[in-house]
Amino acid sequence: MVGRLMFFAVHCVAHVCLYLVPRCLFYILVKLPITLIEQQLGEQRSFPENDFLMEVVTNWWDKSTLRFFGIVERGMEYPRPLYGGHMQTLMGATRVVGRPAYRRVVVTADDSNPICLDWSVAPTYNGKQVRGVFLVVPGLASSSSSSYIRQFVLDANKDGFHCCVINARGMGSTPVTAPQLIGAVFTADIRAVLRDNIMLTSAAEAAVIAHTSFPIQAIGFSLGGAILSNYLAEESLSASVAPNTGLGLIKAAYAVCAPYDMHESANHMLRLSQMLIYQPNLTKGLKNYLRRHKDIVEIISNMPNADESVLSTVRTVQEFETVYVAPHFGFKCREDYYTASSVMEGKLEHVAIPMMCIGAQDDPIVGPPPHLRRWERIAQTNKNIVFVGLPAGGHLGFLGNPLDELMGATEAAHLLVLHAARNALSLE
Repeated sequence: MVGRLMFFAVHCVAHVCLYLVPRCLFYILVKLPITLIEQQLGEQRSFPENDFLMEVVTNWWDKSTLRFFGIVERGMEYPRPLYGGHMQTLMGATRVVGRPAYRRVVVTADDSNPICLDWSVAPTYNGKQVRGVFLVVPGLASSSSSSYIRQFVLDANKDGFHCCVINARGMGSTPVTAPQLIGAVFTADIRAVLRDNIMLTSAAEAAVIAHTSFPIQAIGFSLGGAILSNYLAEESLSASVAPNTGLGLIKAAYAVCAPYDMHESANHMLRLSQMLIYQPNLTKGLKNYLRRHKDIVEIISNMPNADESVLSTVRTVQEFETVYVAPHFGFKCREDYYTASSVMEGKLEHVAIPMMCIGAQDDPIVGPPPHLRRWERIAQTNKNIVFVGLPAGGHLGFLGNPLDELMGATEAAHLLVLHAARNALSLE
């Protein structure tokens, strides 16, 4: 409680000094005078009438997926303050978040590496049974213990959903026993978990559910959103969707703040502010990942060892991908890896289940989502894809006002996802 109160105090100061005062000054000194002059001259307005509006892209002719998720094409407003992207990201990452009571179940991957599934059980709500299950895919260098994953799990549990977090091998407290590391193109572990009802079998082992017909929805955050999108595209292209295995188990999917275009996201991360604020911590986490699993790295033939002489030359995530990730997955350079990892070309067009892609315009890590015209092209090709662009939120921050944060209110992006998930189940 002390930590929450300290965060509340800092948040109040930031809310006034970095949001209310600048916003009022901008309105009085800039927006209002220019708007009045434009009205007198009959010119088109330079500023939007409502900065809180979300952008929604869906198929022009077939609105069935929009109705499936229970959202509208126009008029949806972002329900939280429009803090700047850096404030959203940094304060969102340091907010005080509770710890779900995980129940770990270990299953085996195709290469015999353990896959650690952390289950969090939702209590019954209002005397009713729980609604369903979320399969949660964390982002880069993250696990079930990461604060943004814990926040979603708690929000989903509160709304009546069990959560199953599939930890990336070697992240958090999970082991790596096979010569295979993580990357945006590595989808085998998700495939193994969803194949042959392994996930639902593990649910019974975790005393979550006892039958195999429970509705599953999948959500990926940041790089996890790209991994999930790649998996869905691969499964959709591979064969017809069987009802009780693989893609046939998933009713709907969501990607939040994912690097939908890896080239654009990588270029964004090489900007000066990103190099100073985010790159050092992210790169340090990746290098520590290799140090922890140095014995495995040494037996991977197509990439260098995790020696300090090599690690000391890696200063950015992009250099890490050049030295380790791209060669590990058989690519000549990181640009080839980015092309294979990106989902905007030849991937989302083929996803065979309803999918909502969410991005924040002020995301300082993966950058703003790709241009709306690219989303329109995908949506016209595949009616299953809906894109929602949020005017704020940073990278997985989605900070509420100080009172909301103090009271533990559900995050803005989580409100959107949980609303869509409830609506998807109501159509059964």
